[in-house]
Amino acid sequence: MQAKKSGKMRKYGIIIAALVVVVAAALFLAYMPERIEGTMTVSAGNGETAKVDFDILYFSNFFLPSYVKGTLSVNGIEYTDQYTKLKEFPSVSDNRLFPSAWWKEKASIPYNMTFIKFDCADVNTALLNRINVLDIVLDKGVRKIHYVYMDESNQIDRTIEGISFWGPAQNAGEAEQIAESFGYRVP
Repeated sequence: MQAKKSGKMRKYGIIIAALVVVVAAALFLAYMPERIEGTMTVSAGNGETAKVDFDILYFSNFFLPSYVKGTLSVNGIEYTDQYTKLKEFPSVSDNRLFPSAWWKEKASIPYNMTFIKFDCADVNTALLNRINVLDIVLDKGVRKIHYVYMDESNQIDRTIEGISFWGPAQNAGEAEQIAESFGYRVP
């Protein structure tokens, strides 16, 4: 009788262990980041074009918001994701991957889609020289993008006017089509 009971317990133990392994493997595979690399030509509404290189890791999550880490390069100038770049400055104490109360927001793009110029040496310069990705379509790579380019060289009267770029676009007409697909009107 004791041998029968011991055999049943062993059988249930093996089944439970197998389920734990399957669930752990599924969670591990689900949280593995997707590497997104590529190059795209983008255009502003005035026809100005730029070449954007992507080298980012996209972390898709079931429970937490999705986020990215890595770099964007625009015409050869490298920009690092904000979370990673701000860790370099000891004076920045509230550098979070996810903002507080993230569960209240309904973001359609991954969090952490601000990229800071790589060679910035202080926080103020870093926050002035950045790229804010406002819209992006990811499907085994970047399919469409809309970002605002902010640079202190565009500063007028202590205000930086950002320049919107859309892609893939070779000219202003194609940029306008991408902008409309995101729900914008190009001036």
